[in-house]
This record gives sequence, structure tokens and C-alpha cells, in this order.
Amino acid sequence: MKYGALPVPTGTLDVSGTDQEETLVLAWTERGGPAVTRPTGPGGSGSRLLERAVIQQLNGSVTRSWDEAGIVVNLTLSKAYLVR
Repeated sequence: MKYGALPVPTGTLDVSGTDQEETLVLAWTERGGPAVTRPTGPGGSGSRLLERAVIQQLNGSVTRSWDEAGIVVNLTLSKAYLVR
């Protein structure tokens, strides 16, 4: 709640998922918060932790899309690495 769209009353967060054959795709979409821009550095500890978990432990990928309205983060996870 400290960063992103949620610190302001107009901010929204939508988390949705798509079940594909061998992958699960999660979309994290923040809108209505302060204007965002693509970071210039390597990212903070949260970004590094997310990438490490998704890429190294779940054989997946992380993509981010920034625009003035907010950010969309797509996580693609291999189902073979998820607990059933």
C-alpha cells in the first residue's frame, strides 16, 4: 500500500489469471495512481525477489509495461513447478 496505485483513493489493483496448457499467466494491473515511469536502475529488492522466484524457481518469466496510467506486470509460470 506504500507504492503503486493503492496509496490514493482512486487507485485500483486487478489481479487476474489465465490457465494455458503448460503455463499459468498472472496479470497484475495497477491504474489510477500517481504517474509511473520505467525505472532507470536495476530495481529494488522486491523486483529482484519477484524475478528470482518466478524465473529461477518456477521456470517462468516476468514482463512489465509502464505507461502514464499505471503498470501491468505479467508473470508466466510453468505448471510443472507449481504444487498441486
